[in-house]
Amino acid sequence: FRVSGYREIVELSETLTYAAEELSKTEKLQRELIANISHDLRTPLTSILGYLRLIEDEPDIPRDLALKYAGIARDKAERLEELLGEFYEITRFSSEGLVLDPVPVNISAMLSDIAKDFVPVLADKGLNWQLHIQEDVQIVCDKDKLERAIDNLIRNAVNYSYDNTDLVFDLRGEPDKIFISLQNK
Repeated sequence: FRVSGYREIVELSETLTYAAEELSKTEKLQRELIANISHDLRTPLTSILGYLRLIEDEPDIPRDLALKYAGIARDKAERLEELLGEFYEITRFSSEGLVLDPVPVNISAMLSDIAKDFVPVLADKGLNWQLHIQEDVQIVCDKDKLERAIDNLIRNAVNYSYDNTDLVFDLRGEPDKIFISLQNK
């Protein structure tokens, strides 16, 4: 290709600079994503290995305690399986492009249902819900993907909250936006 004038050279230079900056941002985001995924996968794996070592290192461990540790390791393995599934979805979306299926959703009802599903999980850690979900908030979204994101958010909150505390789950809707908040108090 040919560049004939000073102005064209300046425009080409600006275009190449912009493209290089965007590529750098994309590479940085990819590195951050890989670091986050590695951390998220390592957490349950470390727990699994720890509980299995406890069982292995104690030859006279009472059966009920060994079963308890094995159950915890199984739960962590199931969480690891979920995270690997999420990782697969992320890589599939990045290679195929994210395809959304937007539909009208009553997000108030959706969040209330998800919160109810987590009551037994919260109880295991002595956590309680404080739900402040505005009624009848409607949005258009990809329901499955949003449910998955909210589920992941709550699981992280449960995993990293202090035992015997409250999880405050808020939803507030405005005409053109919604606000969702999850806090440990």
